[in-house]
Amino acid sequence: MGPADLKLIVFDNEKEGPVYQPVNIGGTQGFALRNPWSLTGHHVNGTVVKDKIDQLKDLKEFPQWVHFCGSIVYRTNFDVGDARKVEWLNLGKVDGVSEVFINGKNAGAKWYGRRIYSVRKFLNNGNNDLEVKVTTTMGNYLKSLTDNPVAQFWTNQGRTIQPVQPIGLVGPVSIY
Repeated sequence: MGPADLKLIVFDNEKEGPVYQPVNIGGTQGFALRNPWSLTGHHVNGTVVKDKIDQLKDLKEFPQWVHFCGSIVYRTNFDVGDARKVEWLNLGKVDGVSEVFINGKNAGAKWYGRRIYSVRKFLNNGNNDLEVKVTTTMGNYLKSLTDNPVAQFWTNQGRTIQPVQPIGLVGPVSIY
């Protein structure tokens, strides 16, 4: 099971149901996306941050993102030889709520657990567009509000000083 994941198992002698099939997140058919990404962040304070990165990494490592709070849209594209042979998109590590769009179609949202999405019905042979929207928490932003005593109490004062939290889509993103 993934982080904060939950499974409900029901034992019932009266009824039959489908056999549980766990998601295969590995194997020899998959590949990691190593393409550059464009990012657009819509901060809760109304500002917009735009960036380009060659590989996914924790955005707290970048000064313009360290106190970010809001939604970040990651965009890239990738090629698939035979879309019928691809079933899953695994976002890897994500710090925040994730929502995935393949070729403009919503593949779902996840708040916790493994960020694995069924994507076969959204893929095309050849080029495909991937958009991942990550909504972050407020902790890092609250730390930056040094003139706000309530924000400082919850992040820096009166308790253990909270470290800067990871931000965004850390990856690696893989297709299986």
